[in-house]
Amino acid sequence: MKLTTLLCTAGKSPMVAVEAAYFLPDGFDTVHVITTNHKDVEKAINDLQSAFSALHSRTELKITVTTEIADWKTHRDFEEFEEILFTWYLTHYSPDQTWVCLSGGYKSISASMQKAAGWFGARDIFHVLVENENSVKAWQDVEIARQEHRLTFFSMGHEPGWAFARNLVGFTNNTQITEWGWSVKPGPHQIRSHFAGVLNRIQSNLFTGLAGLPFRSLQFLSPGIWDWLHQPVNAQTDREWISRLPKIDLHLHLGGFATEGTLLEIVRNRANEPGLLPSEIPISYPSHWPLPAAPIALNSYMTLGNNNGSAILYDPGCLKEQCRQLFKYLKKERIVYAEIRCSPVNYAKGRSPLSVLTAIRETFRECIEDSRSRQEFTPLINLIIIVTRKTEGDLSSISKHLALAVTAFQEFDDGHDVQLVGVDLAGFENKETRAEYYSVDFEPVHRCGIAVTAHAGENDDAEGIWQAVYKLHARRLGHALRLNDSPDLKRTVLERRIGVELCPYSNYQTNPFFLDGIQSEIRTLEYPLLDYLRTGIVAFPNTDNPGISGAGLTDNFLLASRLAPGLMRIDLLQMIRHSAEVTFLLPDKRHRLMVSLEEMVLESFTGH
Repeated sequence: MKLTTLLCTAGKSPMVAVEAAYFLPDGFDTVHVITTNHKDVEKAINDLQSAFSALHSRTELKITVTTEIADWKTHRDFEEFEEILFTWYLTHYSPDQTWVCLSGGYKSISASMQKAAGWFGARDIFHVLVENENSVKAWQDVEIARQEHRLTFFSMGHEPGWAFARNLVGFTNNTQITEWGWSVKPGPHQIRSHFAGVLNRIQSNLFTGLAGLPFRSLQFLSPGIWDWLHQPVNAQTDREWISRLPKIDLHLHLGGFATEGTLLEIVRNRANEPGLLPSEIPISYPSHWPLPAAPIALNSYMTLGNNNGSAILYDPGCLKEQCRQLFKYLKKERIVYAEIRCSPVNYAKGRSPLSVLTAIRETFRECIEDSRSRQEFTPLINLIIIVTRKTEGDLSSISKHLALAVTAFQEFDDGHDVQLVGVDLAGFENKETRAEYYSVDFEPVHRCGIAVTAHAGENDDAEGIWQAVYKLHARRLGHALRLNDSPDLKRTVLERRIGVELCPYSNYQTNPFFLDGIQSEIRTLEYPLLDYLRTGIVAFPNTDNPGISGAGLTDNFLLASRLAPGLMRIDLLQMIRHSAEVTFLLPDKRHRLMVSLEEMVLESFTGH
């Protein structure tokens, strides 16, 4: 049961608090009175104690005495009173269970009380008036006035307050509020100064807009955090903060997870028919992996995952455990939403592709439901079907995966968790595997309104990206590392708000990008991330293949700062917003995701 609290002030007429306590028919659980250290303060406290003992015996009375303020007369007095008042809200306020009486003390005190209620919120704010007020000297007079119906209450209504004010982060306040029997000495006017800064930002943003802010609530952060956000990311010291941030992964291959070591062993051990699994292939990683001195070819990179994917995920037990372990990884990485790419036709040994996709969906749904039942952090998941490029041999898998996407898009549209939301044209790029080659195959997908993303510009030039945009109508682009080679195409990607799914680790591992601004004979290319962001392109980090690359999403955020020196912390938040903007979610679900992200971003600063 929530306790009701009344906050009021009392100058030289402490009986106002006794009168106000009658506002609720059943009284309040707690009445908190703030008063000055005037010459009669001890008598006033004794009178209040006697009154509440006689008239409000079930109510706990708490009193704050402002040690160094004998009366609230000067401008400095009111500044210190407001600092004490704001501190009280931060330490004692209970949403929807706090009432505020404006009747005690000077009009300026009432104004400050109303200001605080406006910032922090109040169930109700009110005045209390007594007919023939001068007759009320003691608690007995209050009781007589109540019995004669001479107490009148004027409710001014509910104040919702601002959520940011009740969760201020980024500074410590030296004003300490303790239990009754105590006094208080105000610290520096940090909260008042913070609110003044917030008001200035809001007024400025009314004219300049919020385009520069990833999340509107960032304008309410303390000046210290505001400045910190606009400094470059420190890959050595920022890991803990980045690990707390809510993140989104839109380019994550199911088969590229658990490709070696303990995780692979766990997945293999859950096989329904372990005797039929192929033996593990010895994998030789380049030296200094996951940050090799020289990049490797994309084909060589892909072979590093040969122990997973279709090699073992055809086994129902392995497939289920792969999904479970991936879900655990998402939780650990604080990934609030992921669109996971899979190739059900490739896993359909003895089963229909739809039954395989359904098994993937059901396993993730079970994980989500179990996590929610435990009231734990729970990632949301949707699925993307991979269509792998081919130019020769049996091309039927392309048609089968696209047909599966059309079927599942309708079958899974039941309002439950884990939907089929898109298709991905993946596989090795070259002139013979560009999007134009498959444009006719993708027509049924476009007819059904299924979103398309395409690997483009990972190891092909700008023409590969152009065809993905104009021939495949891609809403997102996987990697798109060559946009700067075609300014007109780059402008199109910007104007259409096409998402660019960068994958820092795999991009570094397969391309000659240099780190920390230092070029070498081997690593000669500048990573395009910072240029994309400053241009306004919707770019953001992803993992690609966490197992092969040996890096989670937090790692990819950190590496992004080394690939793009000058990347600021606020840029990381902008990229998180970018990823949310281009999810393949319906608008209402995308909005809910945005709201959740904003709340969690603010939480990430707690204790900073």
